Amino acid sequence: MHEAKSQLSRLVQAVLDGEEVIIARNGAPVVQITKYAPTKVQRKPGAWEGKLWLAEDWDSPETNRTINEKLQNSVLFPAEPETCAVNEPQRPYTATPKKRPAKRGAKRKP
Repeated sequence: MHEAKSQLSRLVQAVLDGEEVIIARNGAPVVQITKYAPTKVQRKPGAWEGKLWLAEDWDSPETNRTINEKLQNSVLFPAEPETCAVNEPQRPYTATPKKRPAKRGAKRKP
């Protein structure tokens, strides 16, 4: 194992050159180094066919108007700024300075 660690770059190059590399511990084979080959996923056109249903009027002006009205009257778009769910702070935030920890070995003031 120690020899494999010190020779890793050479072992990797040997695998890239097509050699089979097996690493042993105490004379017993433990691992095999192989070249990485990413798996290719084959896309099949039409895989969603028949699994998705859309209404006949899904993009009609009436449907779009209804969706627009529901969005405009929702909490996402409040009509008045006062109805917004975010509360403004009463006073501006001021950060308080943090105390630095004393250095090791430093003398403390009495």
